[in-house]
Amino acid sequence: MTVIVVGVDFSEPSKKALDAAVALAKGLGAGLVLVHANMPLPAGAKRGHLDPVTQLRSDVDADEVKLLTDTWAEQAGKSVKAEVVALEGKPADVVLDVAKTRKALYVVVGSHGRTGIRRAVLGSVAQAVVLASPIPVLVVPA
Repeated sequence: MTVIVVGVDFSEPSKKALDAAVALAKGLGAGLVLVHANMPLPAGAKRGHLDPVTQLRSDVDADEVKLLTDTWAEQAGKSVKAEVVALEGKPADVVLDVAKTRKALYVVVGSHGRTGIRRAVLGSVAQAVVLASPIPVLVVPA
């Protein structure tokens, strides 16, 4: 079956990306693979000494990730066949690895719309996916 991979991190831009991916999948008769990547904590990191983004990511435990991804997949599954892949690793790398393994037709990601210093400091998963992807990427703006 032809699939579209959509990166999800449970943010509002991620929800918009999922909605766009569902519409695209419906139009193409494709299935969806929702991919969530959980960044591992840096070696030796202590919870009180993490930057705010890493702290937030570390607060979402595996059970919560499963519940959220299953809920999002269930919603998407009302329109198209959807499944979940949740792995540990850098989000862009995980999304691209799954897309390659599954021979995805497209990758869909959301963009937080950060610019300037905020983008430089926080990075951009969407940008990393676009720059490294050998397959077409749809970036859905915030």
